[in-house]
Amino acid sequence: MLQDPCETRLDDPDIGPIHMTPQALHRLLVLQVHLNDLLEGKTTRAISFGRRVWAKTYFADLRVISCIIQSAHPRSLHILCDPDILAAYVDYRSSEEREDDSRYILQRNPTTQRTHEKPPLRAKPLGCLLALATEFLDASPSAVSDHIAEMLATSSFNVSEVRHMATTPRLSAALRRLLTARSVLECVRPN
Repeated sequence: MLQDPCETRLDDPDIGPIHMTPQALHRLLVLQVHLNDLLEGKTTRAISFGRRVWAKTYFADLRVISCIIQSAHPRSLHILCDPDILAAYVDYRSSEEREDDSRYILQRNPTTQRTHEKPPLRAKPLGCLLALATEFLDASPSAVSDHIAEMLATSSFNVSEVRHMATTPRLSAALRRLLTARSVLECVRPN
């Protein structure tokens, strides 16, 4: 078992004011069950970039893609993403809640310079971020390479940081190859 689930339910109306369509909320609940099953060891493998991977690899890929999404400009997320979940996440990113979360993170850890490394503190925005990231993990590398390059081009990452991301322990070979591909690195700002 990797970690006990937190028991928070995304359909609990008391966990935040982010508004979502019933379809988007249902999708988040399905994702929550899937992630809980991986955390509890009920499921040991998942699909990441078209390949079956162990849970630890799936979560490493999920974290790296989530960091890229958090750092990217919202306009670069439009292609693959579910419009209802994307709208809820973009609303959060432009809200006072995000500013409150960022201030809280910086107060707790003043050495943190980049909030894209820290996920949203609230359940629904975090669920939206993870749902957006899983849309990339559910696709083949060839289907998402241009989209990831576009997100990285609008992000605060430079080439060295992207290469460093590619060395993340337990990262899938598919994501490692994608992050180090010349076509992707050419879109990222130089060091």
